[in-house]
Amino acid sequence: MIILGMDLSIACPGFCVAEIRGGQVEILHLSHVKTKTTSTHGERLRIIFDHLENIFNEFPNIEVVAREKAIPATRFPNHVQT
Repeated sequence: MIILGMDLSIACPGFCVAEIRGGQVEILHLSHVKTKTTSTHGERLRIIFDHLENIFNEFPNIEVVAREKAIPATRFPNHVQT
């Protein structure tokens, strides 16, 4: 099974492609994207989209996508992911 794991943010999202076979995990790809705070929200999303598209092109057999769970806004109101 090939899995794409994502730690999503606008500033520096991280990506990992891993294969699980016979109870063993092999990391096939690790990367992150740093976006500029001076870029617009749309420009930053486009950079992240392009990077993610490259991952899917390199690993077309990804079967599962998992992302980091967001932090509840009520607990950390100044550090919220949506």
